[in-house]
Amino acid sequence: MHSWSRRRRLEEEGNKALGEHYADLIAYGRLFLANPDLPKRFDLDAPLNKYDRSTFYTQDPVVGYTDYRFLEDSNKNNQSSTQA
Repeated sequence: MHSWSRRRRLEEEGNKALGEHYADLIAYGRLFLANPDLPKRFDLDAPLNKYDRSTFYTQDPVVGYTDYRFLEDSNKNNQSSTQA
């Protein structure tokens, strides 16, 4: 997981650049690959998945771009592990 302070800084800097018209678009690249629900995570101040660079350019159709957990999946796993 990314540290809360770093995650918060990335979000705040992106919002500031947009708000002050320094940019029309902010690209989060690797963070978005590992967090397909990144805007929702920013809205909820939720933790981020850590990306794995070794899976970025693999031929494997299952590992990498498609296997990062959505926030709901993470919450379900946390709830089931605390109930067990």
